[in-house]
Amino acid sequence: MPISVSVRREQISTCSKAEWKPRVTFGIERQLTSSFTRRTTDEFGRALGLAGGGTEETAQQASRNVSAIAQTSQTLNEGVRKASDEWFKFARTRIERAFEHFDKAARSRTPQELIAIQTEAVRDTLESMLQGTQRIAQVSHQTADAASRKLSEAGRQAP
Repeated sequence: MPISVSVRREQISTCSKAEWKPRVTFGIERQLTSSFTRRTTDEFGRALGLAGGGTEETAQQASRNVSAIAQTSQTLNEGVRKASDEWFKFARTRIERAFEHFDKAARSRTPQELIAIQTEAVRDTLESMLQGTQRIAQVSHQTADAASRKLSEAGRQAP
Protein backbone atom coordinates (compact mmCIF):
# COMPACT_ATOMS: atom_id res chain seq x y z
CA MET A 1 0.00 0.00 0.00
CA PRO A 2 1.48 3.37 -0.97
CA ILE A 3 2.31 5.80 1.83
CA SER A 4 -0.11 8.47 0.58
CA VAL A 5 -3.03 6.05 0.84
CA SER A 6 -2.15 4.94 4.36
CA VAL A 7 -1.64 8.55 5.48
CA ARG A 8 -4.97 9.48 3.96
CA ARG A 9 -6.75 6.61 5.78
CA GLU A 10 -5.12 7.68 9.03
CA GLN A 11 -6.31 11.27 8.47
CA ILE A 12 -9.85 10.07 7.78
CA SER A 13 -9.76 7.85 10.87
CA THR A 14 -8.49 10.76 13.00
CA CYS A 15 -11.16 13.11 11.64
CA SER A 16 -13.88 10.58 12.31
CA LYS A 17 -12.73 10.14 15.92
CA ALA A 18 -12.42 13.90 16.41
CA GLU A 19 -15.93 14.48 15.08
CA TRP A 20 -17.40 11.76 17.28
CA LYS A 21 -15.98 13.05 20.55
CA PRO A 22 -17.76 16.46 20.55
CA ARG A 23 -21.09 14.80 19.77
CA VAL A 24 -20.73 12.51 22.77
CA THR A 25 -19.65 15.41 24.97
CA PHE A 26 -22.59 17.52 23.78
CA GLY A 27 -25.01 14.71 24.62
CA ILE A 28 -23.54 14.34 28.09
CA GLU A 29 -23.67 18.11 28.69
CA ARG A 30 -27.30 18.21 27.59
CA GLN A 31 -28.15 15.36 29.97
CA LEU A 32 -26.31 17.05 32.84
CA THR A 33 -28.05 20.36 32.17
CA SER A 34 -31.43 18.67 31.97
CA SER A 35 -30.79 16.76 35.18
CA PHE A 36 -29.58 19.89 36.97
CA THR A 37 -32.62 21.85 35.79
CA ARG A 38 -34.99 19.09 36.90
CA ARG A 39 -33.37 18.84 40.35
CA THR A 40 -33.35 22.61 40.78
CA THR A 41 -37.00 22.83 39.76
CA ASP A 42 -37.94 20.02 42.14
CA GLU A 43 -36.07 21.63 45.02
CA PHE A 44 -37.63 25.00 44.29
CA GLY A 45 -41.04 23.36 44.08
CA ARG A 46 -40.54 21.62 47.43
CA ALA A 47 -39.49 24.94 48.96
CA LEU A 48 -42.76 26.42 47.75
CA GLY A 49 -44.72 23.40 48.94
CA LEU A 50 -45.55 21.98 45.50
CA ALA A 51 -45.77 18.26 44.80
CA GLY A 52 -42.96 16.64 42.76
CA GLY A 53 -45.12 16.10 39.65
CA GLY A 54 -46.46 19.64 39.63
CA THR A 55 -43.05 21.23 39.47
CA GLU A 56 -42.42 20.02 35.92
CA GLU A 57 -45.74 21.45 34.77
CA THR A 58 -44.96 24.67 36.62
CA ALA A 59 -41.55 24.87 34.94
CA GLN A 60 -43.12 24.31 31.51
CA GLN A 61 -45.72 27.01 32.19
CA ALA A 62 -42.98 29.39 33.33
CA SER A 63 -41.05 28.64 30.15
CA ARG A 64 -44.11 29.41 28.00
CA ASN A 65 -44.67 32.63 29.95
CA VAL A 66 -41.07 33.75 29.43
CA SER A 67 -41.41 33.02 25.71
CA ALA A 68 -44.64 35.04 25.51
CA ILE A 69 -43.04 37.93 27.38
CA ALA A 70 -40.04 37.89 25.03
CA GLN A 71 -42.27 37.94 21.93
CA THR A 72 -44.40 40.74 23.37
CA SER A 73 -41.31 42.74 24.35
CA GLN A 74 -40.02 42.46 20.80
CA THR A 75 -43.33 43.81 19.50
CA LEU A 76 -43.29 46.66 22.02
CA ASN A 77 -39.69 47.55 21.14
CA GLU A 78 -40.63 47.74 17.46
CA GLY A 79 -43.56 50.02 18.35
CA VAL A 80 -41.34 52.32 20.40
CA ARG A 81 -38.91 52.50 17.48
CA LYS A 82 -41.72 53.45 15.09
CA ALA A 83 -43.07 56.10 17.48
CA SER A 84 -39.56 57.49 17.92
CA ASP A 85 -39.17 57.66 14.14
CA GLU A 86 -42.41 59.66 13.95
CA TRP A 87 -41.17 62.12 16.58
CA PHE A 88 -37.87 62.62 14.76
CA LYS A 89 -39.74 63.12 11.49
CA PHE A 90 -41.96 65.69 13.21
CA ALA A 91 -38.97 67.52 14.71
CA ARG A 92 -37.10 67.60 11.38
CA THR A 93 -40.16 68.94 9.57
CA ARG A 94 -40.75 71.57 12.26
CA ILE A 95 -37.18 72.81 12.01
CA GLU A 96 -37.41 73.08 8.22
CA ARG A 97 -40.75 74.91 8.45
CA ALA A 98 -39.42 77.23 11.17
CA PHE A 99 -36.61 78.34 8.85
CA GLU A 100 -39.13 78.92 6.07
CA HIS A 101 -41.28 81.07 8.36
CA PHE A 102 -38.19 82.93 9.59
CA ASP A 103 -37.22 83.72 5.98
CA LYS A 104 -40.72 85.00 5.27
CA ALA A 105 -40.63 87.14 8.43
CA ALA A 106 -37.27 88.60 7.45
CA ARG A 107 -38.70 89.61 4.06
CA SER A 108 -41.85 91.20 5.48
CA ARG A 109 -42.22 94.93 4.79
CA THR A 110 -44.98 95.96 7.14
CA PRO A 111 -46.01 95.07 10.71
CA GLN A 112 -49.23 93.59 9.32
CA GLU A 113 -47.26 91.20 7.09
CA LEU A 114 -45.08 90.21 10.06
CA ILE A 115 -48.13 89.49 12.25
CA ALA A 116 -49.74 87.48 9.44
CA ILE A 117 -46.55 85.43 9.02
CA GLN A 118 -46.25 84.83 12.77
CA THR A 119 -49.86 83.68 13.11
CA GLU A 120 -49.39 81.45 10.06
CA ALA A 121 -46.31 79.93 11.75
CA VAL A 122 -48.23 79.27 14.97
CA ARG A 123 -51.15 77.73 13.06
CA ASP A 124 -48.76 75.60 10.98
CA THR A 125 -46.93 74.40 14.12
CA LEU A 126 -50.19 73.52 15.88
CA GLU A 127 -51.52 71.69 12.83
CA SER A 128 -48.35 69.63 12.34
CA MET A 129 -48.20 68.86 16.07
CA LEU A 130 -51.74 67.50 15.98
CA GLN A 131 -50.99 65.43 12.88
CA GLY A 132 -47.79 64.06 14.42
CA THR A 133 -49.59 63.22 17.65
CA GLN A 134 -52.28 61.40 15.68
CA ARG A 135 -49.65 59.34 13.84
CA ILE A 136 -47.88 58.46 17.08
CA ALA A 137 -51.19 57.54 18.72
CA GLN A 138 -52.00 55.32 15.73
CA VAL A 139 -48.61 53.58 15.98
CA SER A 140 -49.10 53.14 19.74
CA HIS A 141 -52.57 51.68 19.22
CA GLN A 142 -51.32 49.25 16.56
CA THR A 143 -48.43 48.22 18.80
CA ALA A 144 -50.70 47.62 21.78
CA ASP A 145 -53.06 45.53 19.61
CA ALA A 146 -50.18 43.45 18.24
CA ALA A 147 -48.73 42.89 21.72
CA SER A 148 -52.14 41.88 23.09
CA ARG A 149 -52.61 39.43 20.22
CA LYS A 150 -49.23 37.84 20.91
CA LEU A 151 -50.04 37.40 24.60
CA SER A 152 -53.47 35.96 23.77
CA GLU A 153 -51.97 33.54 21.23
CA ALA A 154 -49.41 32.40 23.79
CA GLY A 155 -52.21 31.86 26.31
CA ARG A 156 -54.19 29.75 23.83
CA GLN A 157 -51.13 27.62 23.05
CA ALA A 158 -50.83 26.58 26.68
CA PRO A 159 -52.16 23.05 27.28
